[in-house]
Amino acid sequence: MYYEVKVTHAVETGKGVRFKARNYIVEGETFAHVEETMATWITASAPDPLMIIKSIKDVKYKAIIQTADSDGDTAWYKVRQVMTDIDEATGKEKESYAYLLIEAETPEEAQDKFKDWCRGKMEDIEFSLCAKTNIAEVLLYPMDSRLRAGRNN
Repeated sequence: MYYEVKVTHAVETGKGVRFKARNYIVEGETFAHVEETMATWITASAPDPLMIIKSIKDVKYKAIIQTADSDGDTAWYKVRQVMTDIDEATGKEKESYAYLLIEAETPEEAQDKFKDWCRGKMEDIEFSLCAKTNIAEVLLYPMDSRLRAGRNN
């Protein structure tokens, strides 16, 4: 399961400290597991010691497509796919939707990655929507070595 975690951290502005929110996607089994993962990540890698987990919510992504060779200039795009099926009871076509989170430099690249992901799938899938998100980072299994090093189990 995937969860969106909102974290606030202190930013020195020259006129004092201001709090800024950042969103993260964390793969986890439960809310408690995600909270533990984020707390460990904050302790192990965050440059700002004053970070607070504000909220955790369940998000429904069918897949997350991450770029292995990311140079840091990428963003996360939420892509909606449309699947067309035949309703067996009525015989009519019906559409269902699912969302993917794709790391890319541009919306066009996100769409290309979506098409590559769809290749070879049996369902009738169409690209519907691509929107840039405010996701700062995604933490997926296998966990980042920074997290494994910080865990006591």
